[in-house]
Amino acid sequence: MFLSLTRLQLSEEKLDAAANALQGALPEYTAHWAVCTVKKGYSGVAVLVRDGVAVHSVRSDDVGDLNEGRTLTIELKHVWVVCAYVPNSGQDLSRLEYRTKTWDAALAAHVASLEATGKPVVLIGDLNVAPLDADIWNFMAKHVPKSAGTTPQERASFARLVGAAKADAAGGDAAEKTEPYATTLADAFRTLHPDATGECYLSLRRATPQAPPTPQVPALRRCIFVLVDARRLQPRRLQ
Repeated sequence: MFLSLTRLQLSEEKLDAAANALQGALPEYTAHWAVCTVKKGYSGVAVLVRDGVAVHSVRSDDVGDLNEGRTLTIELKHVWVVCAYVPNSGQDLSRLEYRTKTWDAALAAHVASLEATGKPVVLIGDLNVAPLDADIWNFMAKHVPKSAGTTPQERASFARLVGAAKADAAGGDAAEKTEPYATTLADAFRTLHPDATGECYLSLRRATPQAPPTPQVPALRRCIFVLVDARRLQPRRLQ
């Protein structure tokens, strides 16, 4: 019914050409876009909605003050869809405090405001975090708690988003213990597969022209699908 794309790296002047190309490849979908307006070729997200599904409203960059095309909020008949490309904390973790203290809090507040309308919320996209040890192929490595996406602060912040007080194992014990955010989100993959070691992020830095990334390359599960109270979301109602 809908698809999400993140990290588009499109500038405004190239958007029309990209939209036309995508329309040609997927004519049965209508694309909605959010592009970065402060830096060319940076960030950006899109949501493709299948034709016939009524779209009530579309809002971009409702979270934070970066104007980097980080979010799209789309209202369908029975559900809100929020596509997010959460800011990366950076190799030097220079954005870590902003990301966990400001941006994540703003995202949680945005989700809570949508929940207050009475419709459930589906949050999809690249949330730039590997929440649990099961999501990190080498979680015991010394560099893990010092790397963007796997720091104790980021993992604890995601745990707050899905209603837990702290993250687990490699990151959780050292993380600041804070109360969960006022949302009712759940990690859909982890809820359905609590013991799985799901991986969908493949680091291109580990690949070469002779050995491109494959499902066998060690990876992190950083592309997240979270939703509000899964029991309320029946497939026939996602319109």
